[in-house]
Amino acid sequence: MKINKLNHKSKKFLNRNSIFMTQVQACLCSETMSFALQMDSYFMNLSHSIEKKVP
Repeated sequence: MKINKLNHKSKKFLNRNSIFMTQVQACLCSETMSFALQMDSYFMNLSHSIEKKVP
C-alpha cells in the first residue's frame, strides 16, 4: 500500500516536472529563434553596407 502511494506521488512530481521542462524548452527555443533572426538581419545589413561601399 505504501509503495503504491509513493509511486503515485513520484508520478505526479514527474508530470509536474515534465510540464516545467517543456515550458523551459519552449522559452529557450523562442529565445534562440529571436536571436537567430536578429543575427540574420544584422548580417543582411552588413552585406548591404558592404555592397554599397564596393563601387
